[in-house]
Amino acid sequence: ESGDLDFTPRNPLIYFSGAEKITENAKRFRELTAELAKNIDARMQADRELGPAGLLIDTPPWAASASAASKTLVVALQSLRVNALVVIRNDRLFKEMKDAFPGMPVVKVGQSGGLVDRDEAAVKHLASDRIKWYFDGIRGQLSPVRETFVLGKDLFIYQARSAVVADAALRPIGSDEVAEEKIPQIIVVDKKLESSVLAVLHASSEDEVLTANAAGFVLVESVSIADNSLTLSLPCPGGLKSKYLVYGKIKYFEHL
Repeated sequence: ESGDLDFTPRNPLIYFSGAEKITENAKRFRELTAELAKNIDARMQADRELGPAGLLIDTPPWAASASAASKTLVVALQSLRVNALVVIRNDRLFKEMKDAFPGMPVVKVGQSGGLVDRDEAAVKHLASDRIKWYFDGIRGQLSPVRETFVLGKDLFIYQARSAVVADAALRPIGSDEVAEEKIPQIIVVDKKLESSVLAVLHASSEDEVLTANAAGFVLVESVSIADNSLTLSLPCPGGLKSKYLVYGKIKYFEHL
């Protein structure tokens, strides 16, 4: 292990915004990008070879197609301290980035004529395939483990949203304490959780949920309202990395 990280520098560094599209949860995405930048800096400082090498960042297609995503892209580039930018084909995005970063080299290049943009149906199909491969393997050679957990005892589930400030009326009369921000928590199981992909966090307490990265993912097979429990598919035996999980809008129905 290196520095203050609770995982080795060679492990994947994953953050889960819980949204199919970045624009659906843009504020949370920007918060997680800032955390990602901090961890990248920590890794590069801990590795003498990695630090001077720098890194290449590939953005998803939303950056070039949705005007509402420009702000999120700018914030991400600032958080990651990008010092050179290449824009492929998109004239509007090229102009926006030139205006946003006047002191940084911004270059526009053409796109190969053999490339085509995927439609939304194709993107969803590819995403579903990746989830299937994660749990079953590319050739179906893996066997997910199913275990049942009681919500509030064996595990805690939080919504993939930005923190909210508790209502001041809920604090004791006369209290001048600063309102504490907390990420919304799911207390009672609901059928809407079924077929959801949850992120298992590298967290040891609720205080770490807002900034923790994901150790891996599990799938909600079914829920029991009577027992307030969930049956999960785990990609490997050994239980959960932690009790703290995050729930978003990512669904996978092919297990039904």
